[in-house]
Amino acid sequence: MNFDLDDDAKQLGSLAAELLAKEATPEKLESFERSGEPYDAGLWAALAQAGIAGVTVPESAGGLGLGAVEYTVALRELGRAVAPVPAYAVLTAAAVLAAHGDAEQVAALGPVAEGAEVVTFAHRSFGGITVDGDGSLTGVATFVPYAGQASRVVVGVGDEAYLVRPSEATLTLQPSATSERLYRLVLDRTPAVKLGSGAGVTLRRYATLGAVALASGVIDGALKLTTEYVKTREQFDRKLAEFQAVTMQIGDVYIARTALDVAVWAAAWRLAHARPDTDEVLAIAALNAVEPVLQALYTCQHLHGGIGLDVTYPLHRYFAEGKHRAHLLGDAEAQLDAVGAALRGPAPEFGATPAGDGLLVELTDEQRALRDELRGYFTTCLTEDDKARIAADPFGDAYMEHCRKLGRDGMLGVAFPVEFGGRGYGPLEQQIFANEIARAEVPYPIITLNSVAPTIIEYGTDEQKAFFLPKILAGECHFAIGYSEPGAGTDLASLRTTAVLDGDHYVVNGQKIFTSGGHYSDYIWLAARTSSEGAKHKGITMLIVDCKDPGYSWTPIVTMDGRHHTNASYYQDVHVPVKDVIGEVNKGWNLIVNQLNHERVTLGPAGNIGHHFDRFAAWARRTGAIEEPSVARALGRVYAYLRVNEFLNWQVAANAALGWLGAADASATKIYGSERMQEVGRIIGETLARFGDPGDPETARFMDILDHAVKGAIVLTFGGGVNEIQRELIAMLGLGLPRAPR
Repeated sequence: MNFDLDDDAKQLGSLAAELLAKEATPEKLESFERSGEPYDAGLWAALAQAGIAGVTVPESAGGLGLGAVEYTVALRELGRAVAPVPAYAVLTAAAVLAAHGDAEQVAALGPVAEGAEVVTFAHRSFGGITVDGDGSLTGVATFVPYAGQASRVVVGVGDEAYLVRPSEATLTLQPSATSERLYRLVLDRTPAVKLGSGAGVTLRRYATLGAVALASGVIDGALKLTTEYVKTREQFDRKLAEFQAVTMQIGDVYIARTALDVAVWAAAWRLAHARPDTDEVLAIAALNAVEPVLQALYTCQHLHGGIGLDVTYPLHRYFAEGKHRAHLLGDAEAQLDAVGAALRGPAPEFGATPAGDGLLVELTDEQRALRDELRGYFTTCLTEDDKARIAADPFGDAYMEHCRKLGRDGMLGVAFPVEFGGRGYGPLEQQIFANEIARAEVPYPIITLNSVAPTIIEYGTDEQKAFFLPKILAGECHFAIGYSEPGAGTDLASLRTTAVLDGDHYVVNGQKIFTSGGHYSDYIWLAARTSSEGAKHKGITMLIVDCKDPGYSWTPIVTMDGRHHTNASYYQDVHVPVKDVIGEVNKGWNLIVNQLNHERVTLGPAGNIGHHFDRFAAWARRTGAIEEPSVARALGRVYAYLRVNEFLNWQVAANAALGWLGAADASATKIYGSERMQEVGRIIGETLARFGDPGDPETARFMDILDHAVKGAIVLTFGGGVNEIQRELIAMLGLGLPRAPR
């Protein structure tokens, strides 16, 4: 897995970015817009000289001969600059001709690579296009970019494509939201040359990929412009970025940008390697471009206020271009129909994952083998009766025995270093584990494994490691977290529970709330105040509290799903030996931050959505409801959320494997996963209410399971770090904005 580009693609992107920064300045764009010309010929000539006009033209015809990934790199940079050139038309048509044209047609691309000639494509029609008996074409193609300036047009007809000369058709200029010239192309027995088999499929794929790549660049450019604006613009004697409402909104723009980015790169990689899920991932990327990204552009306009409406300020170009691409991609319903159609068909069969440097948005063969191993185990390790017993008492005896079984079977040491008895896997494999165990709905000691154990490994004494780690690996040692208090939840540094040194032990007094599992746990991982001097986040120490201490007690908190899995916990003169301090005294805040960093790799696992999708898909297929268009679209939307969540998980883990833990992207993933999880519950619930028969026992059971799940998922947006704070982290760490004053 690798979300990093290879050196050639990086060099291409840098070359395009540097050239556009110099040649596509706001002043030059304004000058072009006043000129009335169809495109900026000077800029296009400069891009051609740099080789960018010939990215998809074969080397034999004077081009660079590159593929889908580099095509995406080039168009993303052009979208970021909102460059008024025919790159989308030329690079797309050239890619189709390179793949399906004959030697003469390919050779004719020479002037195209030089920027001296334009070729374009038509993949949308009004009423359809037919092939006449003599091979000519009849019909109306719409939204054809730069057809009036092109020498040839690649026209898609179903899965095939034909080459026509626009001079032999009737052209009418269409309205356009941007400076891009769009034409209506009337074909009336227009002479055409058929390209190689499957050219229409290639055309559709490149046209979609190009549009989402441009949209990806557009939202990135708009986000950077908006970030700079809110960083410098003042209202009420404060920078706009210092208002929390602004922080929340710009955080959402970042999330929309990031979600589209991962989908675009996933689609580009799949098209480059002819993967069987290319079309569905392209549709998922398009869905993100036409919904959240378009909404994010409205947010950018809103945050600018009246300044954003001024035509001398560049934001209007991003808005117009993003809206333009979204409309030409088709609405969300069209993308959901495409995803739903893929889900109605047979599951794709994947061959080996291609190896190589640079972008790789797929599991390697070894990672897929691990996923299959874990999926096979987790889907069979608990019977339905086992799950029911655990659900009735979430941390009780049945759960404890299950954890010991996981330990015996070696399933709790995926992230443990080999020297401590684990499998020594890295962040990507840890993410696979987190996704698969969540997707199978298998409970496990997540706090103990993901928070406590890594901190003990990094900060614990040899004695602590020797005592705790083997028991954790065996599923025989369970921790609950003692962080939140009635007066210190998100603002954890305000905690008031105290630990006072008395000889060889600390005496702990205070109260914690939402101590999940604290009624069965062996130990509490407790944050307590050991000093009141200095800033409030200083003077905190991490302690391991033995739940057998007579001063420890709890009272149950029954949550809205009807279950008792959390508590209020009380500490009255609890004695904690000095040897059970973790890390340094008064420096517990560093451990808390470190623990959160460990959690970032597995925040918001896609498996949470995955198990809902699996059950929803099984119900839709069993009942035949999948044939209802509304059901197929609902299923397609849930699947789209699942895949984007998965891509986001992969991106965070892949970067962590390279030694870079992107806190902003991890926060974006947590927000995306938690909020989409809640939306998934709504989507499925509405679909079941409309198309489900509660008289069917399996449907009734699904409804009951979903009701519990929806109530249980409410915690996701504030548990593990409230989403508003996650958005602040995005603003500060991802965008370099100042922290909003408290």
